[in-house]
Amino acid sequence: MEYPKLGMTYEQARKKAKKFHNLKAKDKPLQRNLVNSIINQARLHEGESAAIEINKELYKSDNCSQPRHGWSKHYEKRYEEIFKKV
Repeated sequence: MEYPKLGMTYEQARKKAKKFHNLKAKDKPLQRNLVNSIINQARLHEGESAAIEINKELYKSDNCSQPRHGWSKHYEKRYEEIFKKV
């Protein structure tokens, strides 16, 4: 007889963690503990990589000072406007 796995699947944990992470809670440490508990449930069921992915998704930094990689048409347009290469 095989026992069911412990914890939650990646999709279940991701969905619940995002839901609780985005709430406007009065008690932030309690909210953080709840989200971390849900992430640990994913770690039990799927492994460490699932927990790392959920952490990256929830706690990624949207800081404007980070360097951005790649090139877009927007950059090209602004470059031409700045250096008068129109």
